[in-house]
Amino acid sequence: MSDTLRQQLQQAEAAISANNFFAARSILLPLAQANPDNADVWWALARAQTDTATQRDMLKRVIQLNPYKSDAVAMLTGLDAPRATAGFDQIAPAVPVMSSAPMQTPNVSVSSNNMSGSMNNMPRATPLATSYTPTPAARSNRGRYILLGVAGTLVLGCLICVGIVASIVNNPSFQAAISMPARIPANTVDKGAIMVGSDVTDNISVLDHYSYTYKASKGEQVAFTVTRTGSPSNTSVLIGIYDTSGKRLNATDITDAATNKPLTLTQTFAADGVYTIVIGGLSSSTNYTLSVTSNAAR
Repeated sequence: MSDTLRQQLQQAEAAISANNFFAARSILLPLAQANPDNADVWWALARAQTDTATQRDMLKRVIQLNPYKSDAVAMLTGLDAPRATAGFDQIAPAVPVMSSAPMQTPNVSVSSNNMSGSMNNMPRATPLATSYTPTPAARSNRGRYILLGVAGTLVLGCLICVGIVASIVNNPSFQAAISMPARIPANTVDKGAIMVGSDVTDNISVLDHYSYTYKASKGEQVAFTVTRTGSPSNTSVLIGIYDTSGKRLNATDITDAATNKPLTLTQTFAADGVYTIVIGGLSSSTNYTLSVTSNAAR
C-alpha cells in the first residue's frame, strides 16, 4: 500500500470515527474506483454507509477479497440479527432533610432493681423527607428551559451540516466520485459489442463499470439510452463515451442520474472508429436496458 493511499485511508477513518460518513464516502469512493481489489478500502467504505443494502453488498465484496476479515464477517452477520432494546427507569433517591433542632440529653435514672427515667422527655427525630413536589411555576420554567435548549441544539446542528455539505460538494475528490472518470476505469468489465436495434439488459452494482464497444462512422450522430427497470426506477447510473485511446468524450453526471426517466447521452462522432460506452453504477443494485439509435442508415 502506497503512503498516499494509507494517508487517505487514515483521513477516512477519522471521519468515520467522528460519524461524518458523508465526508468519509467522498474520500473513499475515488479510492475504491482506483483500487477495486483493495479489501481495506472496501472495508472502510462499507462502514461509511448509511444504507443497509449498500453496506451489505460492500461487506460481501470485502469478504470476497479477504475471506479472513473476521470484522467484516461479524458485521455482515449482525445486519440481520435482531436487536433487543430495554428501557430502564432512573430513580433519583430523595435527599434526607434532618431537623436542625438541637438534640436534648435524656434524663434517665438507674437503680439496682429497675431502670426508670423520663424516657418520654426524649425528643423525637423529625421524619425524613421522601419526595419533592415542584410548584407549577417551577415546572413551567423547566419546560421553557428544555425547549430553548432543544431549539438551540437544532439551530447549531443545521449550521454545522450546511458548512460540512458545502465543503464536501466543492471537494474535487467528491466531484470525481459522482461523475465518469477522464479515462476508462481500471475495473471495467467488457460486455462486448452493441449495435443499433440490438438492446442489451444487465444488472450493475455500486462503483461497478460495464463497457460496450460501438463501431461508428464519421459524422454519425448516435443516442445511447439507459432505461432503468425494476424497483426503484430512479436508481442512479452514469453513461460515458470514450474514444479509441480510452479518453472520455462525453458523459452524464449525478444530476442526470437520479430521475425516473430514461437516461440518454448523444454523441456526434468526428471520425470512423470503435468507441467504448461505459455504464457506471451508483447504488446497490440496478437493472437496466441499453439501447442505441443512429441517424445513419445501417
